[in-house]
Amino acid sequence: DKLKSVLLAAGLPPNTQPTIQLAKIGNDSSLAYSELDIAVHLPNFIPDLSAKSQDTFRVAIDNVLRDGTPGTFTELLDRINYEVENNQVIHISIKKALMRSSESLRRLSRSLFDLPGTAPVKADLLLEPGKMTVVDVSDLDEESQRHVAIYLMSTLDQQKMQFKRAGRVVLVLDEAHKLFPK
Repeated sequence: DKLKSVLLAAGLPPNTQPTIQLAKIGNDSSLAYSELDIAVHLPNFIPDLSAKSQDTFRVAIDNVLRDGTPGTFTELLDRINYEVENNQVIHISIKKALMRSSESLRRLSRSLFDLPGTAPVKADLLLEPGKMTVVDVSDLDEESQRHVAIYLMSTLDQQKMQFKRAGRVVLVLDEAHKLFPK
């Protein structure tokens, strides 16, 4: 019954037999750093920062990206940290908040992004017509599950905006109230 309701929501007849693929994050699949528009999406992964800290973080990202996008998530965070630490204008309390956030992002990158021996979850694969992808996050803690949901929404939105894709995409988040509490 759940499959039929998802198919109907996607505008497909309920008797459609889509190809179903499973991506188990942390096991056989991981998130792909290369899929993110860093300047736009990275701040979404640290929503607890104050507005002033978010703005400062965005400026630091922009400054880092002027020299080109770093090759790895770790390299990006190292360059953002350097930018923050060496900026004499940033207030010390904001520097501390950004350094804590950077450490949180570093843990995130080690557990979810570009894990050795795993297949990357990329938007173009998720958007293949007639294919349904189940992204299994059941083995992850709630914070990591939230980050996977943010990643999926960010990359799918980016694909939509960049390529002006026609058609429907249905993103079903089981227990979304746990992922995005009030």
